[in-house]
Amino acid sequence: MAAIVLVAILLRAATLGIRHDAAIDMDGSEYVRVAENILGGHGAIGMRGVPMVIFPPLYSWLIALLLRVGVAPEHAALTIAFLGGCAFVIAIAALVATVYDRRTALAAALVAAVLPMCVETSTTALAEAPFAAFATAGLWSLVLLMRSWSLRAAAACGAAFGTAYLLRPEGALFALAALAIASSVALVRRRRFLPIAVLGASALLLVLPSVVATELYVGRVVLEGKSAINFRLADGLRNGASYLAIADAVDASGRPVGPEIDPRFYAGDQRPPQFGLRHCFMLAALAARAHLRDVPALFADGAYGSGLLILLAVLGLFGTALTRRRLNDEAILVAYVAVGFAALAGVWQMWPRYGMLLLPVVLVWSAAGIAHLRRWSAGSRLPDAGLVALGLVVAVCLARDVTSARSTNAGLERTTGAWIAAHPAPGPVVDVSTGTAFYAGAIWAPLPYGDETASARYLRTLAPSYVVLDSSRAVQFPPLQRWFAHGLPAPLATRAFAVADARGRRLTVYRFAPRPAGAVTSSTRAPDTPRYRPPAGTDKS
Repeated sequence: MAAIVLVAILLRAATLGIRHDAAIDMDGSEYVRVAENILGGHGAIGMRGVPMVIFPPLYSWLIALLLRVGVAPEHAALTIAFLGGCAFVIAIAALVATVYDRRTALAAALVAAVLPMCVETSTTALAEAPFAAFATAGLWSLVLLMRSWSLRAAAACGAAFGTAYLLRPEGALFALAALAIASSVALVRRRRFLPIAVLGASALLLVLPSVVATELYVGRVVLEGKSAINFRLADGLRNGASYLAIADAVDASGRPVGPEIDPRFYAGDQRPPQFGLRHCFMLAALAARAHLRDVPALFADGAYGSGLLILLAVLGLFGTALTRRRLNDEAILVAYVAVGFAALAGVWQMWPRYGMLLLPVVLVWSAAGIAHLRRWSAGSRLPDAGLVALGLVVAVCLARDVTSARSTNAGLERTTGAWIAAHPAPGPVVDVSTGTAFYAGAIWAPLPYGDETASARYLRTLAPSYVVLDSSRAVQFPPLQRWFAHGLPAPLATRAFAVADARGRRLTVYRFAPRPAGAVTSSTRAPDTPRYRPPAGTDKS
């Protein structure tokens, strides 16, 4: 096991070394910016310059702790993801050793150490890896609780799922499911209810302070802040529109209406447009139906390594002998899959990293499939079929890890952000993603998705300092093809800077308006004033 953990560490360290110039993920920039502002005493201010309540707080809190001891912001976020990915390997081993045996646990841990999705989330500034580690620890504790009905297992289960909630809102669903399972068992088997109370109290002890703090901060209870965004996206995406056409849409008057560009969806003191409950259930049902197709695609496109892993998981689920204890364990695993799938029904777009929700159970069952193949071939002259299958999975995963690590960018966002930081201005930076604005230390606003007239009206109202056009994203903005091809019109903006890489990708910076005389910039601001101000046109109360 120590050797497997060492493999996980070395593989992730090598990936980080190869991808040293990769730009920070969009969500990662939000986590880091919130951490910087918390440490500066300005509150949970995100990339848009407004209080952010759509992301759970724990990842930003941990980043802030590392910042306080001198770790660089992006390195702090990557360190937490790195440690979370390694902890996930250990948690998977503990879960499989409990459900099956230690030898099977080694196979599961080895796959987790090299699986592309695990490596990717462990080397990107995202909360998925530490979330998966705590969710798996909660699942393991729940299995132990059903066997021993001990107060220690109950406390560990509630604490693990409560911590998972502080990393991603889906953790609340797992905590509620654990309470429901434990309560059902207590009623059917007439067991004492004290462990259930301990489970709920330990989860609530972690969840409640965050909920209360958010309520005091924004004036209303916010258990999670992305439902309005997700359902608004789902309503547009189900009709076949592109993601950006929905997320960054502006109407004919230049008013932002998309859930990514409209400040109402992100400012905690404003209420975003809501759908009715019936419409939300309809969208969730349609999303769940779509995900029945999307989840198998996670194996086909390599996020889970290869289709062989799902074949091993099916074999592990149906190919081993059933006992009463195994039936109880499998019931818990199936319940975990059901809750994870219910959480996925809240989103329409199935990003590969969302597969981390279901991955713990996939690894348990695939390791059981490997063990079954080993037992099947033990009495024959054939090679050890389980080891062959494990070797194939590891080889495919390592090949995909190398390909993924080498397909990185040339740090264009870093270069462009550094140029903007050297030429500071008070307005936001408009770009498709947050990378350039993050490295510039500036407020970010999305590039509008609308025709040229509507987009120009939006920009005039927003009054940004810079607009960045990324040539690799031109095809995603058909209404603005002329801007990407020939630049923003001269009365609207002037070209100020450009950088390109060997692959032909180019980032071009346009100065939207000259810096007003006497404006306070990041290089001249007083140390006790907020670094980031809200974009023009938003409620600053």
